[in-house]
Amino acid sequence: MPRLGHKPKAGGSRPGGGTRPGGAPPGGRPWSGVLNRLRPPGDDRGAIATLFGILLASGVFLGLLALVVDIGIVSGEAEELRSGADSAAMAVAVDCARWRDADECRTGSSAREYANDNANTDNVSGATACGRGPAGAPSFGRPQACGGSAPANCASGPPASGPYIQVVTTTDGPSGTVLPPVFAQAIGGTGWSGATCARATWAPPTHMPVFGLAISRSTWQQLTSSGTNYMRHPHYPDVTDEDRICLYGSPSAGSCPASPGSPPNPNFVWLDSTGGSCATTGDVAVGNTVNVNNGDDPGGTCAGRLDSFTHPVTNHDDPTNSNVTLYVAVYDNYSPSGGGRVRVVGFGGFISSGYFLKKGGTTYSHRSFLSGSSGCSAANASCLYGYFERVVVPKNHPIDFGQTDYGVNVVRLIS
Repeated sequence: MPRLGHKPKAGGSRPGGGTRPGGAPPGGRPWSGVLNRLRPPGDDRGAIATLFGILLASGVFLGLLALVVDIGIVSGEAEELRSGADSAAMAVAVDCARWRDADECRTGSSAREYANDNANTDNVSGATACGRGPAGAPSFGRPQACGGSAPANCASGPPASGPYIQVVTTTDGPSGTVLPPVFAQAIGGTGWSGATCARATWAPPTHMPVFGLAISRSTWQQLTSSGTNYMRHPHYPDVTDEDRICLYGSPSAGSCPASPGSPPNPNFVWLDSTGGSCATTGDVAVGNTVNVNNGDDPGGTCAGRLDSFTHPVTNHDDPTNSNVTLYVAVYDNYSPSGGGRVRVVGFGGFISSGYFLKKGGTTYSHRSFLSGSSGCSAANASCLYGYFERVVVPKNHPIDFGQTDYGVNVVRLIS
């Protein structure tokens, strides 16, 4: 029992009750008294609900919802437009590089179709194409010029040199090129007018892997009228497209001579550095000098591979025609020393329609699938049948705008 008149010290305890150490009441939490003193007077329960109601009634939440949803829609649409513009620019550039059709390149008439096919959306209303063609290209290999300054949605101005295609795609909606908002129209939003820009270019590769066959530049010049006359797609080749390349003499002589004469300047040769598939094991670079074999002696491996490529073209929509096109080196400066050497000046796309190659007692032959011709009109002569075409290399090889175009090009996006 405490003594009469004795006052317990603050923070003390009483048997059976009273305050606990620290001033907490029995069964209470430490410092609850302090917290209670810090709490403002009055009851704040329901304040959040009231605030929510005020914000909802004033349209703040609705505006935020409209902003979030519509920004997502606009971002997705912008990405679709960009994908469509990139695809359209690449496709029209391929048409220009291949001289496929006058309207396909010159006016870019198929740009919208390409854009819609690759944008995964039905909202591409317009796709306009323009650009610049390479020097010396015919009208069907040059796009119409772009007028005025570059569109504001292009990342930069057009390239200073070289050919290019510029495609601008715009949205399509009930209000023309304005994409209507989903929620924002509830608070007076008018929509988003979207457009995007893409550019692509094309040029000959500086180096690439090739088939084991190489054809002289003088032959290429005669058969393509110095690069102005190719078999053009989508025309299906016939006998009028076929040329005969004599191993010696004039490439398209009425009768191919059997002897090389002096000096021996073959119109086609076989590269030494080929593997089991009669293709170079690495890239051949423009300007390099390479070892070659005589054009009438491909050997069993290259003869077999040449035969596998000698069949009609079945897919003219394939810009590479990879199942039939021979990517060949074009050469000059043939030297017979050391078995034969040539300098590579570029790359061409050659379609073999037939051949007759005779070396001593060995003959390799395939009757032409276009003309039915077999042989070279002279005993012991060798010749090739076929034609040059314009193709696009399917790989991203380095390019050079100043290099002579022998018919093979690389297409790539530039902005």
